[in-house]
Amino acid sequence: MEAAGIVFATVSTADLCIKYGKKLMTVYENYKSAELLVSEKILEVKSVWVKSEIQMELLSRIWNTLDERLQQLQIDWFRVLQRKLNEAVREFDEIIGEEEVEADMRFILRKQGKLKRGKFALRACNHLEKMIQELESWHKRFDLSWWLTLRVQDGGSRIDEEIDATRACFTPKEGKALATMKNLRTAMHNPPTDMELHHSLVERRISNNTNDSQITLVSPTSQNGGSIFIDDAFIESQRSDIQHSSCQYAAVEGNQDVIIDLVRPDARVKPENAVQDMRDLARVLAKVDTVTFGLMSCLGVVKVYVKQDGERDQILMGFDLVFLNPLPLQTPRSLRHILLADVARVPLNDWFDLARQLARSVFFIHTAKFVHKNLRPETILCFRDGLNNLGKPFLVGFEKFRLDRGDTLKFGDDVWERNLYRHPHRQGLHLEESYVMQHDIYSLGVILLEIGLRTSFLDFHDNQDYSPSESCANLLLESHIQGHTSHEIETSPRYAFGVKENLIQLAESELPASMGPKFTQVVISCLTCLDDNNAYFVDSEVKDKDKILVGVRYIEKVRPAITTFTPF
Repeated sequence: MEAAGIVFATVSTADLCIKYGKKLMTVYENYKSAELLVSEKILEVKSVWVKSEIQMELLSRIWNTLDERLQQLQIDWFRVLQRKLNEAVREFDEIIGEEEVEADMRFILRKQGKLKRGKFALRACNHLEKMIQELESWHKRFDLSWWLTLRVQDGGSRIDEEIDATRACFTPKEGKALATMKNLRTAMHNPPTDMELHHSLVERRISNNTNDSQITLVSPTSQNGGSIFIDDAFIESQRSDIQHSSCQYAAVEGNQDVIIDLVRPDARVKPENAVQDMRDLARVLAKVDTVTFGLMSCLGVVKVYVKQDGERDQILMGFDLVFLNPLPLQTPRSLRHILLADVARVPLNDWFDLARQLARSVFFIHTAKFVHKNLRPETILCFRDGLNNLGKPFLVGFEKFRLDRGDTLKFGDDVWERNLYRHPHRQGLHLEESYVMQHDIYSLGVILLEIGLRTSFLDFHDNQDYSPSESCANLLLESHIQGHTSHEIETSPRYAFGVKENLIQLAESELPASMGPKFTQVVISCLTCLDDNNAYFVDSEVKDKDKILVGVRYIEKVRPAITTFTPF
């Protein structure tokens, strides 16, 4: 479709969706006084609808700034919504017996007797419940493509202006997602101020996303401000380690729980580059919506120094990335800890929910223009939320992260338990390829395979060393890692590719029976995302200025299957 045709198709389709949606809300509004239960359901529908309306309104305003592939994806979603709204209008017309937008409470009063009014209320409630589920399902899928507009740099000032203009049309509560997008775009695309570069943070107003309460945290050096870097005195209490993770938890002023991610960059990275990268990451993570993104809100970064023998000055050793605990009073567990535990009684739906949320978090870290580079069960923390036995996952372990536009250093290591989660081209001491987002997607595939099998590929011993787990050693590791020196692994890529093939075979043979064909296909798509015959992630097809297409392909291939998971 030519550009002009795409613009016309989208504007008209988006306008039709908004028109039909408003018509449906008007019809619902006229009948909300019919029964208390009907009224409550109508309010639920409207709360779901307004989020979609706001997002479509913004897209209509900034349409010409979007990549053509992203435009086409949005058009496809608009058409799906248009069909759903048309069907909803038709169904409700059948329930009320009149195609009359102006109908009101008098229509209900004409239905003599409790029985007729009761039957109307029952049918209306069933219809509204179906509409709530339809809109929520559509919005969860559409939402990911909407957030991809964060990455668009061309027309940046215009996009920011249109965000403000759209926010003005809605209440602050309704426009919360727009405020989050504006703040994230500022952090991602605008350079830090001089104050941010040179001062230490002492006061930051933060929001606890679980209950929207506001808490003010103040560090001892309150005369300075503006930087994401904070003094180590900000953390008051004794730190406690989180098992099978590089993170700790502690408390700050006001007994507010925090999670501390111990980031220790490779010693070969220049300190000034490490500081700049950490600052850019923390600025973005300070603006995320915890509920939407599945990423914890960053309070600041503590620089960690060490004084070496014979040296006069301290040397920067790393950083402590400080996050607000998303679920206060809940001690997190690493995904490795969960996989090593007895999980036989955990319901299947909980594993699917964990996979969905994890895939969403990986998508959003990429949307924020970072690659993680260290995805494995040790870098995923799960917080019990009362809804899922496994808890809600959040990404940590940012020791190897970088901006996806930055030059990657081809430094590696020969730690086999980490190499298991790395693509073969990213294993060994001297790496073959620069890191790209698809490498994170491959790591996600390995983790999803463990989740699907509900087992850990690694066993942990008292001496704090990992070994291949008994159930997976023969198939995954014995012939390819054990018995061979690190030098052989480094110089013989066939070992790494042999492990990759074994992972794929394991997924093909074991996952269909335990998780179903959709989940199996997602895992295989992730593990083969850099294969030449992978139609969705072939490198030559996903190179674009803002790297939008990788995200589009991820949405098209991985996320829909995970969102609509059913076992069989």
